Amino acid sequence: MLETAIEAAAEAGKLLRKNFGGTLEVNLATHYDIKLEIDERAQKLITRVILADFPDHCILGEEGTTGSADADVRWVVDPLDGTVNYFYGIPHYAVSIAGATADW
Repeated sequence: MLETAIEAAAEAGKLLRKNFGGTLEVNLATHYDIKLEIDERAQKLITRVILADFPDHCILGEEGTTGSADADVRWVVDPLDGTVNYFYGIPHYAVSIAGATADW
């Protein structure tokens, strides 16, 4: 699982670095939060990588859930941890991925 998490994070990181500082599409902005289209793209990429190796796992992501909530293994994903920094061009952001068995 660790190798898959590293691969997924690296691929999402490439996407985020490629688009950092460019024009960003804002899906939702409130006084305390912002949702970017790049968040959704990064989560879809992470989901593809994980489910290619583990099709029976569940992914609980900031941008939505994929797979069965009854799965024995669940991944928790924040595809762009530090969205506000990213939006304002501050290079302090991360891809966060964790995996755990259902009996945690």
